[in-house]
Amino acid sequence: MPDLSDPKVYFDSFVELWNSITSKTPAATLSGIGLLFIVLTFFAVYKVIKTDANNTTSRDIFLVYAFTLMAIAFSVAGPAYSLLEARYDLRHNVDTDKIESKSEALANLKVNKFAGWLVRLVPYDPAKEPSLSIAHLETLGRPGLKYVFVTDYNELRGYSVADAVRKVGGRFERPKHVSAIIFPKYGNALYPANALGVLQVIKNIQSDEALQSAHVFDLAKNLKDPLPGPNANGALPLSTWSFEQYKPYYHNYCMAVQNFRCGDFAEASLISLLDGDWHPLGFSKITNNGICNPDAFEECNISDWDKAAPKLLPTFGARAFLIKNLNISEIAGRYLVDFDDPENEKIPDLKLPPPSDSDSRPDSQVTDARN
Repeated sequence: MPDLSDPKVYFDSFVELWNSITSKTPAATLSGIGLLFIVLTFFAVYKVIKTDANNTTSRDIFLVYAFTLMAIAFSVAGPAYSLLEARYDLRHNVDTDKIESKSEALANLKVNKFAGWLVRLVPYDPAKEPSLSIAHLETLGRPGLKYVFVTDYNELRGYSVADAVRKVGGRFERPKHVSAIIFPKYGNALYPANALGVLQVIKNIQSDEALQSAHVFDLAKNLKDPLPGPNANGALPLSTWSFEQYKPYYHNYCMAVQNFRCGDFAEASLISLLDGDWHPLGFSKITNNGICNPDAFEECNISDWDKAAPKLLPTFGARAFLIKNLNISEIAGRYLVDFDDPENEKIPDLKLPPPSDSDSRPDSQVTDARN
């Protein structure tokens, strides 16, 4: 039993506590120094209280203030450093086991695997395009669009932000920043952006919008095969957009979309640009081969997935989906991030739970019965 009347006992205990704290992390060390200054503040205040007022020196008062300020500064610095360290770790270090390979993402495309968490990436130059910073964005896409591209968050998680932008077909050059909106699907209708999904979106726009133009895309004229309709529950099952399901109609759907994007139609101004980095199977390419050349039309001739996959893999970027151009402030469960060092920062692993989508069944991607 230690002798509690012996001051050395307290000193040894303090030294042991100090060594335990400072041996952990820089944040713990800063907090430990804060603790030391708290102790020193206590003794400085105690001395002032016990000293006759006439004998209290300006040095004693100075030490009280100095120790108090240092105690506050280091006590705040510890947690602040910890938060900054966590922020850095979140943006720079991601478990490599959770990074989905291109092969895995391409396999997801084949079966149209459910995408519960989505991400929209917006590269911008902070000096020239401040309105695109995360603090100023109001909608997922630019105002005026009705449908915009998003991708599966899980398929970009762990990649550098710059590489993620390239995977979704974007161009990235310094000194650009990137605004990221990560959000759950919940009850929003989500269309895989393959040829079938694009045609469904065009149909929706024609139903919703009073297009005051003679240049409206004629779906009936371009489609030999009808678009699939909802099941008995008023929904479309996920398998609707699996390649095996729509393979018999793929060539027709693809050629129809090719005619659409090579023409001048009113609906095109309301959808994210179907540029040369878009593939009619529903993914973004890391290359841009143009839209109306023979290579683009050749993409409509795919009929065997296993034979096509090895040729698709080198240019495969990420699955693409179309969703309504939502107001960001109204998206429940959203995460907003501004990346200021996209080459070195990574799409973070937010350890997100499986989304709870009360408005759609597990086997359903779209609950819009008009399709």
